[in-house]
Amino acid sequence: MTIKEALNHVKPALQKKIDIALQTEIFAAVQAAERIAIKNTVYEAYTPNIYDRRYDNGGMMDVRNIQIENGTVQNGRLVVINETPPNPYWSDRDVHGSATVNKSLPELINYGHSRYVKYSGRFGYDFPKKKYAYYKARPFIEETRTILKNKGTLDRRLGNALKRQGLRIEK
Repeated sequence: MTIKEALNHVKPALQKKIDIALQTEIFAAVQAAERIAIKNTVYEAYTPNIYDRRYDNGGMMDVRNIQIENGTVQNGRLVVINETPPNPYWSDRDVHGSATVNKSLPELINYGHSRYVKYSGRFGYDFPKKKYAYYKARPFIEETRTILKNKGTLDRRLGNALKRQGLRIEK
């Protein structure tokens, strides 16, 4: 057996172990970093007047809303998305009706009203007022990336996850 044949033989098993590590430990690290980024970048930017924040109870920090795209990692590719729906209630009214109907709330918050409208071709906030903080971008996605890069978390956690699956990892 040649080296190339040997590598081709072990590659599927190795890829499976990598995908398992990404789906479990790396995803958990990304979720935790995104929750911190949302708290710092989104929730601490201002205090809303017309609705109650949901935080980790159906809001953007809720781990049920921070998911792996299509539910699985494939071929070493982990894509994490935030699928938080718009808030169905406004706090000053006991009415059902969202302020961001038919929009991606996480994208609207991350990119801000103007950039969201430009790239998506859809309307942004239903009540846009440029002077308010919610109108501006609150880039939690970039903040999540920064948190993960600064801590070296991903390399360390991937190595540890692969070790737990029986692989010997050398630096």
